[in-house]
Formats: sequence, C-alpha cells, structure tokens
Amino acid sequence: MKKIMCLLVLYVLAMAGCASLVVGSPAGGQQTGNSISKEDARITNQVNSSLVHEPGISSLDVYVSTYQGIVTLRGYVSSQKMIDRAADISASVSGVKSVRNQLRVK
Repeated sequence: MKKIMCLLVLYVLAMAGCASLVVGSPAGGQQTGNSISKEDARITNQVNSSLVHEPGISSLDVYVSTYQGIVTLRGYVSSQKMIDRAADISASVSGVKSVRNQLRVK
C-alpha cells in the first residue's frame, strides 16, 4: 500500500511539473488563449499536492483547474464529507479567491 501511495505521489508531482512546462504566459502573467498564468499553475499544483495527502480523496478521480485564482474541482469522491473536505483544502491554498466545487459522490 505504501508503495502504491509513493507511486501515486510521484505521478501527481510529475503531472504537475509537466503542466507548469506548458505555461506560456505573456509578461505580467496574464492568461491568453490556451496559456495559463504562473500563479494559476502554482495554485493548481499546490491544491493537487494537498489533495494527494488527504485520506479518502483519490487524486486520480479529482481534476483541478484554476483560472484567475478561481479553483474548479471536478470528478468523483466517496462521500459528501470528502466533497466538503476537498473544497476546504482548496480554499486554504494561498492565492485562491474562490472554489467552484463540482465534485460528485461515486
């Protein structure tokens, strides 16, 4: 189980790193077209990292996106309690202005 968790953490961190490589924001970090601001990428990475460490929330089932500091959560979790917990974790990340919680119970 510990090995699986370690692999999961490495996977999420690798994906977060790849996402930040796609960042191609213009001066001032503003979002245009398909690019994402550095701040939004940082927020998304931090939310993903925080969710990985939360028991009961599978980061493989939760998709996190951020636009202008607004975090959107999509996907599935095991209970309403986990939906609320994911929103609380996301809201606690520095720079998050609000959370759009679109998570559903499996």
